[in-house]
Amino acid sequence: MIIVSWNIRELNKFYKQREFKKFLLLNKVDLIACLETRVKQQSAKEIQRKVGVDWKFTDNYAYAPNGRIWIGWKVANVKVTVLDCSNQMIHCCVTDNNSSFSSYITFVYGLHTIHDRASLWRSLRNMQTNGPWLIIGDFNSVLHEEDRLNGIPVHQADTTDFQRCIDDIGVGQITKRGCKFSWSCSDHSPIMIITKVNRVKVKKTFRLMSTVMKLQEYKEVVQNTWGQQIQGYTIGKKDTGLIKKWEAVQEQILKQKSRATWIKLGGCNSKYSHAYMRARQARNKVICIYNDQHIKISEPKQIQLEFTQFFQHLLGTAATELPGIDISIIWNGPCLTMNQQQ
Repeated sequence: MIIVSWNIRELNKFYKQREFKKFLLLNKVDLIACLETRVKQQSAKEIQRKVGVDWKFTDNYAYAPNGRIWIGWKVANVKVTVLDCSNQMIHCCVTDNNSSFSSYITFVYGLHTIHDRASLWRSLRNMQTNGPWLIIGDFNSVLHEEDRLNGIPVHQADTTDFQRCIDDIGVGQITKRGCKFSWSCSDHSPIMIITKVNRVKVKKTFRLMSTVMKLQEYKEVVQNTWGQQIQGYTIGKKDTGLIKKWEAVQEQILKQKSRATWIKLGGCNSKYSHAYMRARQARNKVICIYNDQHIKISEPKQIQLEFTQFFQHLLGTAATELPGIDISIIWNGPCLTMNQQQ
């Protein structure tokens, strides 16, 4: 999932709206916080509508007349639940529909004076979270003096409240790449975070091709292997090392994998035959499914669980006990005639 925070001024201008929409498409953004839009509340819905029907927005106009923070997300990819809101932040719970990623996210746009930002630090300290927590946005404050180059000098009083808040709530900075400074000449750079959940690698099962089993050499290898004396408790024996070295059956295997019976031996190592084989394997692989709630599932274990639950619901579960046979039906019920029995 791709999360963005962007201090995007003058979103009420047409050229800025076009730039904004282009940015979302090019970067495949799933969730974005727009800060300092300078859009009046009566114009907000129309501008948000132009982004696309697959986007949903929320804002903090109820706490700030100028709507200092917008949050937009693609409904098909992300679920957003707003938990708290003020004139300087929107706190929500975010779930990625396409992975197991879930986190609390607080989008911040701090006010411009030390006194006005005091309520922001107080709100962050009072947050109740029981999982991962991401705080992102424009704090209108810096942690260290070297975080600002040129402009108004940074004094210790400007950084103290921010530093104390970060220490109190126990969060740290994420490793970053790109621009060191997020603001230059009235132009703000967007902050982009890409979430990635490590996928569990499933071990590939060993598959024995029927072409190999037809060879006389295969039968001899199996017979010799099973004839070996092995100490200890064994479930089975197999010697796949020799089988994999048989260059003579390589093309037969490729031919069977591709299921293209019209490919002649000698032509199986062509670029086309390999592409044909990969295409067939891709068709037979379940990459993602949609459940009854129209949520996309792409994790292998979740797909497996969804299939199991679906067929359990469809077929039911095994009965704890089976009813006995009614003997009266056997004796008094209709029976086959002699002709039917023959």
